[in-house]
Amino acid sequence: MVMHSMRYGTHTGIFKSSLQGRDASHGGISWTSKYPNDLGTYDDGIIPDGVFDNGQTIEQPNGTQVDVSGMTFREAYEKGYVEPTHLPQYMYRYGSFSTAVGDYWVVENSWIALRRSH
Repeated sequence: MVMHSMRYGTHTGIFKSSLQGRDASHGGISWTSKYPNDLGTYDDGIIPDGVFDNGQTIEQPNGTQVDVSGMTFREAYEKGYVEPTHLPQYMYRYGSFSTAVGDYWVVENSWIALRRSH
């Protein structure tokens, strides 16, 4: 069963389950961006589970491109090719309707009720 209340609650960050990584006190990675158009300091970083597609390149702070084809996000992070992902942005996109149904808003249902319409 798809529960849209779970989707909205996680998507907007109001559930306790969406706190992990929100800031340093909740396990978020602290870092200062090296990109010239950013240069901010953050503490809401996470390393998503995922693998970059074949042919994927990442622009580096100096403008060069690095091929991360087939690497996990963690591998690319450990090599210094990517910065952590901001948790609020990740959860917003992960829970948006532009993506497939998120695994966190699908639950098992052991009952169903039917009502006859007049």
